[in-house]
Amino acid sequence: MARADRLGYATERAEGAALSATAPQTLAMADLTSINDPAYWRSRAEEARTIAEQIDEPDAKRTMLEIAAGYERMAVRAARRAVLKEMKKSD
Repeated sequence: MARADRLGYATERAEGAALSATAPQTLAMADLTSINDPAYWRSRAEEARTIAEQIDEPDAKRTMLEIAAGYERMAVRAARRAVLKEMKKSD
């Protein structure tokens, strides 16, 4: 492996480790009500699609669009939970 490739790999691993280390803190600080808000997930989906538009590499672009589709599915699930919650309130 060329030195530049090794350095790039090391940088990617370090960045990944940094993200993993901060993920629990980010989740703990997140407003937990937002996970039940369809608009939150739709906003995340739109952000992912915007990023995908800027990506030239086909596999990375496809992955980002798959992430956006996953966020859209989360929005649908959040909407269903909201409907069920309202139905339970009216009972």
